[in-house]
Amino acid sequence: MRQMLLLALLIGLAAAQLYEPPVESVMDYNGALGQFLDNRYDDATALHSTVQIQFNNGRLLPLPVDASVNVAGMSLMLDNATYPASGLSLLVAKGARQGHMWASPGSPEFICNYSSLYPDGSLDTTRAQRCDFDQDGCVEYELLAQVLYTGTVAFTFKNATYSTPFTSSILPLSMSTPPGILAQMKTSSGADLLNASIVGTMRFIYYINDREDAGCADNYHYFTKNVSFSTSRDFTVFGANKLYFLRAPVLREQWFRDNRFDTIILSQGPLYHADIYLNGNRTRNLTLRTFDTRTGPYGIQEIISYPASPDGWSERIGLATPTQLESRNYSFAYTYEFSYGYEGLGQNVLSIAVKGPALDDERHDEVILSRALSYNGATAETGEPASSVPSRPSAAFQQDYMASMELVLGLLALLFLLSFVNLWLLK
Repeated sequence: MRQMLLLALLIGLAAAQLYEPPVESVMDYNGALGQFLDNRYDDATALHSTVQIQFNNGRLLPLPVDASVNVAGMSLMLDNATYPASGLSLLVAKGARQGHMWASPGSPEFICNYSSLYPDGSLDTTRAQRCDFDQDGCVEYELLAQVLYTGTVAFTFKNATYSTPFTSSILPLSMSTPPGILAQMKTSSGADLLNASIVGTMRFIYYINDREDAGCADNYHYFTKNVSFSTSRDFTVFGANKLYFLRAPVLREQWFRDNRFDTIILSQGPLYHADIYLNGNRTRNLTLRTFDTRTGPYGIQEIISYPASPDGWSERIGLATPTQLESRNYSFAYTYEFSYGYEGLGQNVLSIAVKGPALDDERHDEVILSRALSYNGATAETGEPASSVPSRPSAAFQQDYMASMELVLGLLALLFLLSFVNLWLLK
């Protein structure tokens, strides 16, 4: 029984792993969080104040007010970073708690507002007796209690900055910002930061009917309190650019018995899949990451990845800026190495296709010539005529004989040496 439960658990865990990041479903889910984010009060970051309700006879009723505004996240978050996908939005969580004009002690407890005192359109006199706050014999009650948020949202990335009014809990960058911001974000190294900041005012409003004692006539007043706030957050941004290098064979020509297609890719974002093609036919596929989703702060859905470990590739994270090897001054936070061997003589087209964090596909092709060795200028190492297979030419050789040499100078030198030795011995 335990084994069956364990097997079911493992099957469930395997089924939860996704082979592509669920970008669209996550963005759709987060895009529908507007109403929830509009009422997401956070006591840990809330600002606190008091609105003084002053009645006609000078009596004061202090009402506590609290509200919070926080940059909650982006509609697309992958491993705590974002990506400039179409429809990318900033998500803001805001909420308030306002004190109210509670009826004097008794049962039931209720707030002195219009709906409580006029349940059927006429005044409930029993309840009205418990809502005389200034002791003038007339009922006082709330007609409105709300908080309004005004302010400016500023996006800053590298040298691009844009500001837009703070009007909603969901602010699409594709609509509220010019193309400059998203275009700049697509050049992020994979470690650059987008700053989103909001500066504004929370305006607490009460609309009170302070009925006067002369016939208890209606007497409406607004009471307000403004509280300034500011909040900001940095987001790591994955870019879209990649740079390809052929590591082996460097000169795109090689010995056919050791065919290699080894590539290095500098990427501005993590890769999750790679395919290798030989003459248009896929011969190797590599799953580099699998994915799952989780619920982050404020109920926002995020994508998380789990590295896979197939053979033939490696990943290194660290900033690289190959300014002498590219036309633009881009930096890359991710370095990948792929190793692949294959068989075949002649010219072949080798390709590597990779997928990035936002389902962005890219393919790089190389034309590589594989040759056999030859000898005597005529025969390939395969035993075939060198002219019939791709082979590296070799020089033909001819039989020759070493010419005779006279050693006269050598003998003279030897005689001179012996004479010198004999003279030295005689002394």
